[in-house]
Amino acid sequence: MTTPAKREKRRKRFNYTVLMIMASMLVVAATSIVYSNHVGQVSDERAMMAQRDSDRRWCGLLTIMDNAYNQSSQAPQTAIGKAIAEGIHELKVAFSC
Repeated sequence: MTTPAKREKRRKRFNYTVLMIMASMLVVAATSIVYSNHVGQVSDERAMMAQRDSDRRWCGLLTIMDNAYNQSSQAPQTAIGKAIAEGIHELKVAFSC
């Protein structure tokens, strides 16, 4: 037979064990959330850098083409040529070139 003191000691040990398991689960959950947020932020930063790099590459081409259309002695004469020149200029402005 167990004495009341032993039962009390077992109950305390059980409560402590449950408390430690719950605390461990809480730490694991918090760590997972922090890690996920960090990975998401790094991924967003990389995507923004890739987008800026892509925009920068397009700027070179758009600037050359826009300057060629605007500084040429022979501006586009057809409706399609004018639309292309206008579209290139709008893209140049949109990319802040």
